[in-house]
Amino acid sequence: MDPSPAIPALDLFSLRGQNVLITGATRGIGAACAIALAEAGASICLVQRHPTKDGPEPNLTTYNAIKALFDNDDPANQRTLEIVHCDLDNLDEVKGLFDRALEVFPNKEIHVLVNCAGIQRRAPAVDFGEKEWDEDISGQGPQGHNPAPVATRCALHVLNVNLKSVFLLSQAAGRHMVPLRRGKIINFCSLLTFQGGFTVPAYAAAKGALGQLTKAFANEWTSSSTTFRFPVFAVCRFGPSDALRPLWLARFRNSSHNGETATCGLVSVISLHFCCFLGAALARRERSSPVLSPDVGYL
Repeated sequence: MDPSPAIPALDLFSLRGQNVLITGATRGIGAACAIALAEAGASICLVQRHPTKDGPEPNLTTYNAIKALFDNDDPANQRTLEIVHCDLDNLDEVKGLFDRALEVFPNKEIHVLVNCAGIQRRAPAVDFGEKEWDEDISGQGPQGHNPAPVATRCALHVLNVNLKSVFLLSQAAGRHMVPLRRGKIINFCSLLTFQGGFTVPAYAAAKGALGQLTKAFANEWTSSSTTFRFPVFAVCRFGPSDALRPLWLARFRNSSHNGETATCGLVSVISLHFCCFLGAALARRERSSPVLSPDVGYL
C-alpha cells in the first residue's frame, strides 16, 4: 500500500496537474462538475457533438466559464482547455475518442474520466416493440429533443449512449490507467438505476446495467492494489413530460433542498472529492460499494 503523503489540508482538494476528460458537460450536472474540477486546478477536455452547418450554434457556455477561470490563473500553471468532438451514438467514433483526448494534453495523460452524457426515449413498455429496441430507426439526432411517434422511438440510441459508450470509454481509460496504478472514473447513473421509473424501459435498463458495470470495473481494478475508486452517482434529472415531476419536486422541497440546483451543486462537490487525494485514500481503505446516491432525500 502506498504511504499517505504529508501535505497541507487544502491541498487534499487540489487537482493541479491532473487532466480530466468529461462528457455531457454542456449543461446541468455535467457543467457543474466540469467547472468545479477546473476550479480545483485541473486541465479539462470537454466532449461535445460535432457542429453542423444547418444545426444550432455549439453550446460553449461551460467552455467559456472555464476559459474565464484559466484567463485569471497564474500563467505558470499552463493548464489545458480543449473541446474534442464526438457523437457518442457513433460507436466507431467513440472507440477512438480516448486516444484523441490524450493528444490534447501536453503530457499525453488523462487522470480522470467523467461519463456524464445521457439521453432518453419515452414510450409505454407495452408499445416499445422489439424492432424499436434493437434497431436505430428513429431518424433523430442523439438528443431526441423532438418527440417522435411511438413506432419510431428506439432504444438503440439510449443503450449506445448511456451504456455502451461508457463501457468503451472506461475500457480505454482502464488500459491507460491500470498500468500506471492511478486514475479515477466517475460514471453517472440515475435514480432509475434503483427504482426503474415509468415509460422509459430502455433508459432504466441502461442505467441499471451501468450501475452493475461500474461495480464490475471496481471489483476487477481495485483487486490488484491499485488506487482506483469508481463511484457512480445516481442523480434525478426531471423532464417536462414526467407525470410524476410534481410529486418528486415536492419530495425534494420537503427534504429542505432546492431540487435540481441543489443536486448539481452536491454532485459537483462529491465529484471533486473522489477526484482528489481524499478519493484515492478512500479507495485504498474502503473498496466496497462503488455506487453512491446523492438523491437529496428521494430514496
